[in-house]
Amino acid sequence: MNPLIRSSRASFARITLAIVVCMFVGELNAADAPARIAIVRALDLDVNETKGVELANGTRARVKLLRVDETRDALRDAVRQARVQIELNGQSLVLTSATYHLPVTAAGVQIDCPITKGYVTNSSEGIVEGRAAPALAGRLAVDRAGHIRLSAQTALVRQPYANGQRTDVRRWR
Repeated sequence: MNPLIRSSRASFARITLAIVVCMFVGELNAADAPARIAIVRALDLDVNETKGVELANGTRARVKLLRVDETRDALRDAVRQARVQIELNGQSLVLTSATYHLPVTAAGVQIDCPITKGYVTNSSEGIVEGRAAPALAGRLAVDRAGHIRLSAQTALVRQPYANGQRTDVRRWR
């Protein structure tokens, strides 16, 4: 057999073996990595609906959506401001619903309401049979009156990656 062919077959075998070993080692590292804990919990609530949720630090929060007030403009009937009144662990508070509003801290919990159902009711995709249209799935799919996000006041600031490196996870301020 030609020595050139024999050496190329040996090189191919070595490369294949190296790839298989690297894949196996990668799977071992991934199996040893701790599971990442979600810091933020999300709830979709209707008016007068109550839900309890366990936060990342093990504390429990009870949320009730009391009222949704939406201010619409006269020309396009678009929501210009939405305010939701909630009860959080027995404490009543009003949140302004907006995408870039920072959460407020109340009853030891950071809470915000990024969107209400009114924002998608009059959109071009609209609401189909009381539910968000399929085109909105994953973007603005709000099936209930309000979308509430909660996080523990002392949420984790750093979490490890699978390879052992750490990364900063910004807390809401």
